[in-house]
Amino acid sequence: MIAPSAHHPFKSSPLLLAFRSGEIMRVPAGNVLYRLGEPATHVYWLHRGAVKLLKADERLKPRLLHILGPNHPLGLPDLFVGSYLHTAITLDYSLVCRTTQERILQLCKRHPDFVVHLVQRLDRKLRHAEQRIALLATHPPEKRVQHMLYLLHQELGLDREGYLNLPISRKDLAELASVSTRTLYRILKKWENRGWVHIDRDRLRILKPDELFHGIQEIR
Repeated sequence: MIAPSAHHPFKSSPLLLAFRSGEIMRVPAGNVLYRLGEPATHVYWLHRGAVKLLKADERLKPRLLHILGPNHPLGLPDLFVGSYLHTAITLDYSLVCRTTQERILQLCKRHPDFVVHLVQRLDRKLRHAEQRIALLATHPPEKRVQHMLYLLHQELGLDREGYLNLPISRKDLAELASVSTRTLYRILKKWENRGWVHIDRDRLRILKPDELFHGIQEIR
């Protein structure tokens, strides 16, 4: 059940101009915001919570591509394609703002700075995608798991005890890193023995992020 909210938490910024008159929704975990292939009629802004993006593989089996935390637009590139490129499902109780395709296109026409901002965002998204493709193609499993955890650490943050702010199954972690669950567990146990992480069912505690993420270069 997606419930509208009277409270509007979004402040002005180049992209958030499009959401100032949008619909605020409180969305429980497990709700679908939009599905792959549906007409891209709306764009979403994730203010609080987490969303996973899935896309069908060559066997038409849903494949987990990304997990996104707060302060992300959802469905923005899809707007210019005409249909949604992924399925977006909430992983946690989320606060989401939804605006229409017409609103985004109006801002593009009226505000050149807004168009520049969109191009910069899409360029950054493309470079991240290219980096991930290169990583999966050329790096060993341990490096892929390291990079995947780094991205989740950046997206979701850690609580006071060092746990990722969202429980994530080993199956999802393995899928994000394109490794088997057995390989993932072997790598995490190796890092646990070094004192870098602690495995606790579907929760992962990062004890020494400096050692764990040493050598990673972030694309901006």
